[in-house]
Amino acid sequence: MDIEKCIAQNGKINDEEINKLVAPETHNIVERFIYLLKNGQQFQKVFVAKNLKLSIPMEFCIVDLLQAICDVIISAEEIVQRELMSGISELLPLIKVRQPQFNKLFEIATSLFLKNQRNLIKASGQLLQLDIVNQDLSQILEVVYLETDDQMYLILNIVKVFYKKMGENHKQQCRIQMKAAAKHKDEQVRKFLLSVLKNNQILQDMMKDYDWLDSFSYLFYDQSKLIRKKAMKILILMIYNLKDDIYKPRLEMLFSNSIQQLEFTEYRVLDKIFEIVGTQSQLQEQIMAKLLLFQVDAESSILFLENYPKFIKPFELFDLQHQTTLQERFLLIIGFLSDNSQNMQFIQLLIPIFDLISMDLHLKILNQLFSNFEFNQAQYIPLFK
Repeated sequence: MDIEKCIAQNGKINDEEINKLVAPETHNIVERFIYLLKNGQQFQKVFVAKNLKLSIPMEFCIVDLLQAICDVIISAEEIVQRELMSGISELLPLIKVRQPQFNKLFEIATSLFLKNQRNLIKASGQLLQLDIVNQDLSQILEVVYLETDDQMYLILNIVKVFYKKMGENHKQQCRIQMKAAAKHKDEQVRKFLLSVLKNNQILQDMMKDYDWLDSFSYLFYDQSKLIRKKAMKILILMIYNLKDDIYKPRLEMLFSNSIQQLEFTEYRVLDKIFEIVGTQSQLQEQIMAKLLLFQVDAESSILFLENYPKFIKPFELFDLQHQTTLQERFLLIIGFLSDNSQNMQFIQLLIPIFDLISMDLHLKILNQLFSNFEFNQAQYIPLFK
């Protein structure tokens, strides 16, 4: 509650209420922060949390600030707890503090982490993953053996934050939980699982388990379109990491089905998709048919040009007819942009492309541009020489 709110509610405000809202001007920044943490309103404590870095020039008294945070955070409102955890996570790597303060903060972060409230899990997890102190993980690792659905989001966060610090037995248990999470009823849990699998070490370890593909196949047919799209990107990583050919036919089948779900935003990973497709004619037909369905508009066209240099090389393995089709698509996009763009910024995206394409295509692009613009051709000379 600020001063204006006090006046609006009470019609007046006394000196005592003002003093609660205003830190003494004689205090330095750290002393003001401590005062507001102990005496301020919620919005003031959040302000302090978001601006903890301002205390760095006065590092000699930051210990007192951290102690004040330890004193108030457990009983503070959830939003204050969350913001303080995030603020401390950004501050600690930038300062030198005695070990006792670190230990106390990590003890509090562990307590908040295990409260199993999603916003607090994320914020306190930021602090816990800092490799600053030798943490006792026993209390946290006990959670990975729980089998209740409402603990799964917490378990996945434990995997994401602490996997590299675990012994083999705990890692194995975490992989069991991740396979169960692929079929979890909560969409947010399934979505978060895919973010955990972006860790290459976790993904490689997962693929050592004989039943990993049986579990993760569910994600490729998930009712959520977003999860299916994210699963395809993980599928690409799986194929790259695959050492055992026994899974190859099933992965290729999943990959073939996933192509049907592609959208133009996948231009960002099209180079990886082209590498996987390689010389396989059936997959070439599928991916080209899908690409031709993408609508040509401003957003998709810019994204295409931004990523075109990456997928020129892997696309050389495609049949000549497909290479010709992609070039025609390329020229169509340039024509669209030259007709519809309010400025010429997209031309900058052509600069790295011109070093990678044939002279014939080079000339076709110039012809496309100069036939659509009516201004001095000299301004193109620095771009296309």
